[in-house]
Amino acid sequence: SKVVLDILLNEKPDSDGFRTAYLIVLKSIPDGSSTPTGPSIGDGEVDLKVSNVPGAKITKVVPASRGSELALTIEIPSQGFIASGATASVDLIATIDGVEDTFTATGLKVGTNRFVTSTLGLNGDEEISIRPANPDTDIVWSAVNVKYFNGTSDAANEIPAANFSVAPTFTTASSSVATSAVGVGLKSSKYTGSSVTHEIENIVPTSLVMATVNPVNAAARALITSGNFVANGTDYVNVVIKGLTAQTGFAIAADSSLTYKGIFGATGGATAAAISTITGDAALTDTLKVEWAPTTATVNENDQVTFTATVNGVAATGVAAYKVVVKTSAGDLDPIIVTNADKDGDATIRMPADDLTVTGVEVTVLPALSATTTTAEVLDGYKMKITFNAPVTKTSADTAITIVDVAIFTVTDAAGAAPAGAIAAVSHTAGSNVVIIELNRNFVVGDKITLSDDICNNNATADTVAAAGWELAVTASGVSVTDLT
Repeated sequence: SKVVLDILLNEKPDSDGFRTAYLIVLKSIPDGSSTPTGPSIGDGEVDLKVSNVPGAKITKVVPASRGSELALTIEIPSQGFIASGATASVDLIATIDGVEDTFTATGLKVGTNRFVTSTLGLNGDEEISIRPANPDTDIVWSAVNVKYFNGTSDAANEIPAANFSVAPTFTTASSSVATSAVGVGLKSSKYTGSSVTHEIENIVPTSLVMATVNPVNAAARALITSGNFVANGTDYVNVVIKGLTAQTGFAIAADSSLTYKGIFGATGGATAAAISTITGDAALTDTLKVEWAPTTATVNENDQVTFTATVNGVAATGVAAYKVVVKTSAGDLDPIIVTNADKDGDATIRMPADDLTVTGVEVTVLPALSATTTTAEVLDGYKMKITFNAPVTKTSADTAITIVDVAIFTVTDAAGAAPAGAIAAVSHTAGSNVVIIELNRNFVVGDKITLSDDICNNNATADTVAAAGWELAVTASGVSVTDLT
């Protein structure tokens, strides 16, 4: 709080009281309602802009209990490479009444942290803002986790825990204390190897001497002969083992419990089954089969396996396409869309270090555009909201329908005239089933909007509004939708 004073001084040099105050006037004092609440930026968030921990932020800054310092609430999102219990520090800049003061928030862990400053020395009425001192850089963690790879550090080559004969002795790496205990034992049922070498990535090496050993045995083998290294603390430490050969002999098969098991098989070996068997919809008469390649009885780890879904057609009334998702013990494959125009499609998966089991197939029916199940209504007098029975897009491109595409819509009045410029706006989000048309006047009974076949089903590009168009007619009771075919 500030008190304003006027002080009058004796300016007569020949007097005894020269330069002494002879009158002090109290001009203003703050009342209770204007007493500052302290140096708080409240609940606003400050992005710490940490490259390797996106989403790290200050969520709250309030005065600390001792008044002259600040208490910061700092949120640190979880990242896989950060070891349990690891800590990090972030340099921050506090601008206090226009003057910058740098401090470091220390001891930060994954989760919610409370850090109290100790060097700011505040009075309690300053204007304060806080920002990161080193934006868009990594922060260093005291310990990080380790990944093991076969050949290269590509994600697809990571060695799963199930392939180790014993748990790796090297599970975390300190960013400040030199470490050399790296031991690996791999299952002989998964790998072979004689002249095996390795590399360690994301470290600060000191005097490492690597070993040439075969880690494929029941006990762990040391991968470092002597010397130390330090993790750089900003990412996983990657141990890349080279010279391993993944064992062959892994198989692909459908789970024996599947009631529609017959639709699966190696290329050429599957028997099509009725889609109604899979979806439970008795009205669906189309058939589906799912095949895979390579056709060999056994495949190797990391081999690419292609699954192909094939339908005999999409003949059921009201169906535009089928979305087929093959489910496996290694995860779901990307959806395959099959239509009358494109009766088969592919999805791929990398072979895991084990047998691959097909655990199911999920078929979703994507409906054809239908005037019968499309609705329309007038809103606010001048808007018409069209709710299609399926997501729509433009035939020419998989994008939203906008005012640029005004030619898709033809407006006529009760007399059959088509006034130019009647449509003022068109609103639509790509992939949505709702389109809103705005006129430059209110709708009246007798107005009609005709839709052209430039409107396409977003799930099947061959499925459009009928070539003859659809007619949306404003009546006394609402809006009717008619297929003009």
